[in-house]
Parts: sequence; structure tokens; C-alpha cells
Amino acid sequence: MTHNTLFVCQYQGEDDVVVINVKSILSVVAMVPFPFVVGGRYNQFFMIEQIGLDTVEIDDPEAQTDDH
Repeated sequence: MTHNTLFVCQYQGEDDVVVINVKSILSVVAMVPFPFVVGGRYNQFFMIEQIGLDTVEIDDPEAQTDDH
């Protein structure tokens, strides 16, 4: 429905959780509660890439502007 711009899914339980080696992680995403009902299903989550990246830029002391 969103042409692969929004990924929404349901948690499948602990049986589908997989432990991986930390050295094999290439990127990190967050699965955030989805506030809408899709296909009559509640309790779904959507993926956010680069969550908090804007906060890192704000807190960067090297990124001070002239008016500070």
C-alpha cells in the first residue's frame, strides 16, 4: 500500500527472536508502535531508520552556530 516506504508488522513472539554476533550488525533500526489499525490488526509496529540522528546533531558541541 505504501510502495515500500513504510514497513508495518506484528510482533511474532519470543520464538522468532534471533541472537546474532554484534560484529555482524551493519545498521540499527527502531520498531515503534504503529498508532493506526491496518487490515483490522492492532498492536503493530513500524520501522524507523536513523532514529535519534537529529538529536546527535543538536548535542554536537562542534556544531555551534554564531548566535550561541
